[in-house]
Amino acid sequence: MGTVSSIEEKAIRATLDRAADALRDKDLDALSLCYFSDVEIFDIGSHSTGFRQLRKLLKSCFPYFPEPIEIQRRNLRIICSDGVAVVTSLTRMDRMKTDHPSGRAWTRTTTCLKKVNNEWKIFHEHASMPVDCAQDRIDYLFDPD
Repeated sequence: MGTVSSIEEKAIRATLDRAADALRDKDLDALSLCYFSDVEIFDIGSHSTGFRQLRKLLKSCFPYFPEPIEIQRRNLRIICSDGVAVVTSLTRMDRMKTDHPSGRAWTRTTTCLKKVNNEWKIFHEHASMPVDCAQDRIDYLFDPD
């Protein structure tokens, strides 16, 4: 596994921060600049191929997002080599307006980025929650520490 230089780490984090800011602002045009047009997204309960599908999914979800939404990350880890980076973290969309446990739970997130023309963009993202197979239900992660 490649180690990531501080310069590349800052650039990768900047892309993730721009994406989080755009999501917070519900600015899909700004968000699209952080993704490749053919991005593959495996979100909890959905799958999107291409940013066009992701845009449609997010538009349908925005009514359930609070103002403003905050993206929180913990245990962020970046591995980078030859212009490709893999970022793993626990992620939560804070201030969800729901009493459902999924609005308070952390997801396991893997984000894959590629550097093209000196710019890092997301080409794959996967979010998941642990499952209690014996009980056939989601095992919500409320406190990752």
